[in-house]
Formats: sequence, structure tokens, C-alpha cells
Amino acid sequence: WQKNGTQFTIENGYGRNDEFGHAGRDRDQYGYEDCDYISREVDWRVWTDDFEGGKLHNIMMELHVPCRDPLEHLMSQCNYRGRNINCGASSDEEFLDSVYDCVLGTDGMDRYSNELKKHFSVKCFDFKKSFTTYVDYMSTKLVKRRFESSPYEMRATNEPRNKEDECLWKRPDLMKIARAFLLYEFEYYQFCEECIGSENEITRLDTEA
Repeated sequence: WQKNGTQFTIENGYGRNDEFGHAGRDRDQYGYEDCDYISREVDWRVWTDDFEGGKLHNIMMELHVPCRDPLEHLMSQCNYRGRNINCGASSDEEFLDSVYDCVLGTDGMDRYSNELKKHFSVKCFDFKKSFTTYVDYMSTKLVKRRFESSPYEMRATNEPRNKEDECLWKRPDLMKIARAFLLYEFEYYQFCEECIGSENEITRLDTEA
């Protein structure tokens, strides 16, 4: 697809950037005048920088954070980076080094900070219900498009995983260590641990029905 002479591609079939890595450049330039819903995978500071006072068009915004199981998320990141957990490590430190090596750092874990709570109303939803309960909920909040595109084509950002090849699931002792480490180290997992099951979880309504 081309726009203004720029070729947009999906590298290896996974990802959503243009050839210069400038996904959403036009969006940032022209703003969000006609937007009811904004979805971005960016450093958390972008939200506070772009939406002063937590507002869009002088209306207070509500942020929805997709929450993933820490271990499932970890293994997804390992898969994305083409790395493996060292289940044969000779020490906990060596094992945790391999865990940290998988985490996406500034490309991923910096997307959330508890600082966001100082600027926005922040709620969460179960990542597994992104295209079911969450969509049902948002359909009651957003104005329907006059013209709907069809069919929808999913653009995957990660290659398929084979959980049989992931040694972590065969080691409950290491699963416990990895989970405790992730919860201690990253505010994202701490937030999700507190939010899922609370009144601030949007998708909890599905389990209460």
C-alpha cells in the first residue's frame, strides 16, 4: 500500500511499520480530531506528552490496559526475540538472566507505568478476551462506522509458538521463580495482578454473568 509515495510493508508477515519504521507518522502529525478510540503500542510517556491533563478535546480519557499472564507473556516475548529460557541453569541468577534476556525492555515493558494513574483513569481487561468480551463492551461505548470493512484480516506481530518446545512449562519450580521475578521487577505485572478481578477490570463482567 502506498500513501504520498511511501511504501508500507509488513516485514516477514509480522508487524505494522512502514519501511522507515514510522508507523503512525501521519496520525501524529494530523492529530486525533475524529477519534473515539486510540490504540497505540508506545512508551507510556507518549500518552502523558500527547494528551496534556489526560484529556482529548477537553474530555477526560480512560486508558484500557490489556493484561496477560506473566509467564505466557514472557514466553511470547522469548518467541518474538528468538531466544530460549535456560531451564538447565546452574543457579537462580543464571536462570533469571535468561528470563530478563527475553523481556522486550524499551520496546515493550516501558509501555506501562503507574505514573499513568496520575493523569488518567486506568482500567484493565483480560488479553484472552480482547476479541470477545472486550469488543462486546466497547461496542456499547463507540459509534458504529457507517461503512464497515470486510473481511477483517488479522496482522500477527509474532510467529506461532509451540509450547511443547518451551521447557519452562515442565519445571513448576522455575515457573514460580520466574513469576515472582516478573511481579517484583515490572510495574505492568504488578498493576495487572491488582486489577484483574477488581472493579477496574472491564472483562470481569463476563465471569459474573
